[in-house]
Amino acid sequence: MKNKTKAEKLKDKDRKDREKIAKNGIPSLEQRLKGKTVSPHVPFHLPTGIHLLDVACTGSREVRGIPSGRITLLQGPTESGKSEIAYYIGASAIEQGGQCVLIDSEIRFNASLTSKVGLDPDGAGFFRIVCQGGLEEAINTLQEVIKDRCDLHDQMMKAGEGAPPPLVLIVDSIASLGPDGEAALDAGEVRPLLMARLWAKFLRSPRYYPRIVD
Repeated sequence: MKNKTKAEKLKDKDRKDREKIAKNGIPSLEQRLKGKTVSPHVPFHLPTGIHLLDVACTGSREVRGIPSGRITLLQGPTESGKSEIAYYIGASAIEQGGQCVLIDSEIRFNASLTSKVGLDPDGAGFFRIVCQGGLEEAINTLQEVIKDRCDLHDQMMKAGEGAPPPLVLIVDSIASLGPDGEAALDAGEVRPLLMARLWAKFLRSPRYYPRIVD
């Protein structure tokens, strides 16, 4: 009998997994973790306020919403509801005893809109930081907030108190943030991909990212 190659074995496993999912559906989080040692850093989920979107984020009807400890990009046309979803996620974090920090770069904050999705703009868990500078200022602000959060995380873990309550950071919006000095350049002088490189450098920062994904 011919021995199967590694590629053929992986192909067979993929086929069997697909057949199993087609027959039984996607297993719930509880089923996937059955019999396994659960890490204290297994991410919980925060609802978005849209049932179908919550289910699509996890593939499970038991566990719904976006996972904590992750970076989530909300993309869509103008006035399509991106801010409302972000505010609802922030409200979900506050409801669980956490906090929500809004980096407001568009200066279009609507208190009545946040109230409609259950986020109290005057509540103790909500903080709004107006960012009128460029992308670099927004990144520096994010770094400061994340550093404070990481320090709190380390203190609580060392004291045996467990991880702190959830913190949601909202940047509204990334599209309105341009690198310093970009507005002064002529159209032909704009450096392509500069914004992407600045964000990539921030996200790769070893000082913060490892504990964010925890």
